[in-house]
Amino acid sequence: MKKLLIAMLLGLSIHALAQQPNFRNDYYNKKRALQESIPKVNKAIVMLGNSLTEQGLWSEYFPGKDVLNRGIGGDIIAGIIDRLPDILKNKPSKIFITAGINDILFYDITKEQFEQGYTKIFEIIKQRQPKCKIYLGSLLPVNETIKSDNKFLVDKNNKINAFNDLIRAFAVEHHVRYIDIHSHMLEGKALIKGLSVDGIHLNEKGYLVWTSVLKPYIYE
Repeated sequence: MKKLLIAMLLGLSIHALAQQPNFRNDYYNKKRALQESIPKVNKAIVMLGNSLTEQGLWSEYFPGKDVLNRGIGGDIIAGIIDRLPDILKNKPSKIFITAGINDILFYDITKEQFEQGYTKIFEIIKQRQPKCKIYLGSLLPVNETIKSDNKFLVDKNNKINAFNDLIRAFAVEHHVRYIDIHSHMLEGKALIKGLSVDGIHLNEKGYLVWTSVLKPYIYE
């Protein structure tokens, strides 16, 4: 009976691993290796996320602050969890997290998986750097009309709204800051066309909006 139970648990574990998206690719590995080669900067502010974070010039947007850009294009929640231990070696004073849009667009993540991922991120930070202030940024809207051939953006804004509700509720439950970036970039139900180059990524105007929302939290 005991052997049967172990076999069943092993089978479930293998199935769960098989269901995990593979976040590793050449770009991810090279970018991560580059970020991990940089000398540690204690008590820095960390911007953590995917390509939306990676393309922001955060250290230039916020002069006088040590701001580390830890965005990697294409990254998903699982990838962020995997690289968090190295990121936390900087003993950041604050960490701004904007994570999950790629999981929604390309992997059809469930609400349960999304919540589990955010819970794991929170637990790792609290365990390794309990004094670090955590800021959870909302997911940004998308605009499917800018590049109509991008099928991944079609009918995604309702799901983005639902997952932002999850992030907001998670922030309240765990007593961390939720930052609503989403509503500042919204026109109707979609991302403002003038803020984006392709319906998801931002141009310089989009980043000016984002930084204006973040500024009070960066300097508080």
